[in-house]
Amino acid sequence: MRAAAQDATDAARATVSAADASVDVAQSYVERAVLIQVGAVLTARDTLAGTVTGLRRAYGSPDKVGRELKQEINRFERRGTTARRRVERELEAARTRVQREVQARRTRVERDLATLRSDVDKQASIWRREAEGVQGQITKLAQDVTGRVASLA
Repeated sequence: MRAAAQDATDAARATVSAADASVDVAQSYVERAVLIQVGAVLTARDTLAGTVTGLRRAYGSPDKVGRELKQEINRFERRGTTARRRVERELEAARTRVQREVQARRTRVERDLATLRSDVDKQASIWRREAEGVQGQITKLAQDVTGRVASLA
C-alpha cells in the first residue's frame, strides 16, 4: 500500500518537473519573438520618420549629416534598450505568475496525494479487520465441522 502511494507521489513530482521545464522553453520562445517584432516595428517607424527628416537635412553639409546619423543611431539604441527592458520586466512578471501557479498546483497535488494515502490506509485497515473476521468465522466453522465429524465416528 505504501509503495503505491510513494509511486503516486513520485509520478506527481515528475509531472510538476516536466511542467517547469516546458514553461522555461515556452518563455524563451516568447521572449525572442517579442524582441524581434518590437525591434522590427521600431526600426521601420524610425526609418520612415528619419527618411523624411533626413532628406530635408541631408542636403546641408556632410558634417551635419554625420552628426545627425550619430544622433539617430544613439536614439535608436536608447529606444531599443528601453523596449528591451520593458519586455524583460513583463516577461519576469509572467514568469513569476507562472511559477506561483505551478507552486499552487504542486501544493494542491501533494495535499490531494496525502488525502488519498490516508484514505488508502483507512480502507486497508478496514479490509484487514474484515479478513480477520472472516478468517475467524472459517476457523470456527472448521472446528464445528471437525466436531460433528468426530461425533459421527
